[in-house]
Amino acid sequence: MGKTIDVAVACGTNSESYAEFLIWSMSQTSDISKFRFLFGVNHDDVDVCALEKLGNEATVEVFDARSGLGYCSRSHGLTLDKIFERVTSDVSMVCDVDVAFIEPGWDDLYVEKLNEGYVAVGPEYARTYHLRGGHHKHLGFPNLLATMLKTQLFKDRAVSFLPDSDITLDETNAHLYGLEPGTILRRDTGWELSPKLRQDGGLGYAMKMLSYGDAESQLLVGDCQLNGNEFHMNSVPILTHMGRSSIRKLGEHPAAVLWETKVREWINARRITHRLVDETVKR
Repeated sequence: MGKTIDVAVACGTNSESYAEFLIWSMSQTSDISKFRFLFGVNHDDVDVCALEKLGNEATVEVFDARSGLGYCSRSHGLTLDKIFERVTSDVSMVCDVDVAFIEPGWDDLYVEKLNEGYVAVGPEYARTYHLRGGHHKHLGFPNLLATMLKTQLFKDRAVSFLPDSDITLDETNAHLYGLEPGTILRRDTGWELSPKLRQDGGLGYAMKMLSYGDAESQLLVGDCQLNGNEFHMNSVPILTHMGRSSIRKLGEHPAAVLWETKVREWINARRITHRLVDETVKR
């Protein structure tokens, strides 16, 4: 596998500070030189210059990927499709801008899973989504939040991020979504990842979504249960997602302020822990 990993990120309202924080979190937990960030601008109010300045911290390409549709799932999908046209690395990622990676060496853990034969590695949708969303999204397979995949397979299967209308699954296709026949599937942005990459028995490594109040949560704990999700690999928190960043500006919105604070504290603590372990091993 090639060394460079292209990271496809759609950038809309409030994306500038989140993009900076994404790069910071990755620089603290991985070798940032491995990554090329493809920032596709999909809204008129994005400060392109602010995104371009992030080139001082990492390899960044900023370009126009607007759909002309305004803020909606279809617009998000069109933007990601445009970004992936520029992806050239053997291994690539699709990533929401309001994500932070919090475990040192997370990228090696991702790549190890791909080397084990998984076709994609990343977060799973909430298994309780249907309780608030009305219908189910695919399960047992990564979504578009922060997923690493094999680029050639992705392109060979002609995966698109465009959403589509809801469908009722049957015996012929339910297994491609990790759901039961008769289930109504919400085909939201990125839904094709599951059926197209699961073809011919492809397996995805999906990390369970955890939120405030979940017994397994480690990062998102405390009395101020505002928002966010975390995702684990072997009970170790790997990444976290803020959500709704277009209306929750980083550094200003209470939920975003709390989330950023927790992420910074967690990363600093994990770096200290890893350093102490390394020093002990060397003795």
